[in-house]
Amino acid sequence: MFERIPPQDIEAECAVLGACLIEESAALVASQGLVPDDFYRQAHVIIFKAIQSIVEDAGQPDVLVLRDLLKRDGNLERVGGTEYIHQLPSAVPSAANIDGYIQTVKWSSSKRSLITVATQALRDAEDPSCDPVEARGALEKSLRTLDATDAVWSTTAEVMSHAEEEASYPTGLTEVDQYTGGMMCGLNILAGNAGAGKSTLGLQQIAKVLKEGNAACVLGSDQKLSGQGKFIWANISRKPDKEYNEFTDEYFKMADWPLSWYTGRFDLSAILAAIRLRAARGVRWFMVDYLGLIQAKGYPNQHERKEGITEALKRVAHENKLYIILISRGNKVGFNERPAMRHVEGGAGVANAADQVWWLEPDMDDPQKIELLNFKSRQSARGKLVIKLIGSQHRFEDWDNAPDWARD
Repeated sequence: MFERIPPQDIEAECAVLGACLIEESAALVASQGLVPDDFYRQAHVIIFKAIQSIVEDAGQPDVLVLRDLLKRDGNLERVGGTEYIHQLPSAVPSAANIDGYIQTVKWSSSKRSLITVATQALRDAEDPSCDPVEARGALEKSLRTLDATDAVWSTTAEVMSHAEEEASYPTGLTEVDQYTGGMMCGLNILAGNAGAGKSTLGLQQIAKVLKEGNAACVLGSDQKLSGQGKFIWANISRKPDKEYNEFTDEYFKMADWPLSWYTGRFDLSAILAAIRLRAARGVRWFMVDYLGLIQAKGYPNQHERKEGITEALKRVAHENKLYIILISRGNKVGFNERPAMRHVEGGAGVANAADQVWWLEPDMDDPQKIELLNFKSRQSARGKLVIKLIGSQHRFEDWDNAPDWARD
């Protein structure tokens, strides 16, 4: 009688590891979607543990870094040596299909786990001394664990103890904070047409968070990261960005701030993985720039795709008690038409999925005057304010002596 081989897909395992060594974003996705024991081959278990360790230390798990870590831990020869490590990237043409490779590995792992549970149940059933009631209870518990369907309950005291953690965070703009409460713990959408100052306001909030000693992460594909860095520098130094100099004291202070930049694949699974990874390391502030550039599979049209992305970002924000700022462009506003919820990119479905939605609308006659329209907030009534844009310093400030109509 031949020995039955457990379900496994070695090629898919090699593809996952190879993709991780090709692209950092693939490693982020894999580190969130798989655990080492999902791999069948023991060498792959060791390699994936090493990749996770590199990712958790905010490193890029390329072949050389992986080789050195395995060698340091005495595992290099156990996984097949340097030659095997160098072969892994060639096992996959690109990292583009990492989600599919992960699904295949997970599928085989789930089947092996099911076989283990079923085998134990059969042994229990054939054991004369086994209590069938206890055996059935153990089987049901094991099956619930496989399906990850165990309910999670919290007491009222535990829920209420998080109230302070989930409080809104002031923007530093007096009237905005007074009338809106500031940025919410959850998903905050900054919407508006191009050039309205959405990213500027978002980066201003990130700058304030950093200045107050908090960690933050910017996930962006719309602007050059160096340009965003200058925005933050100008905002905090209160100097025009043209005066930016990498040898100034402000630069060295900024270089030491707990600010990380995500530069990997700009699709939903990679972004969610990056956010969860940083959240596990204590980061609570994130800015995603912007909604329209995020790719996601499985949605029949653009509106549903953007709504699904927004809901996923809100979910990860609530699960981890994070502040997420999502930049969103606006849909076309007709002549003599006031911006409304439907003009938010992706339509009302996107706006409804968020915790808070602000729309920035420039004044046609005064480029410094920006209307902040509070379309939606779980902590304040709808309304509008006026704030002043200091373009050279990429920041907003209170509008002095704002007229009454600005606080309708």
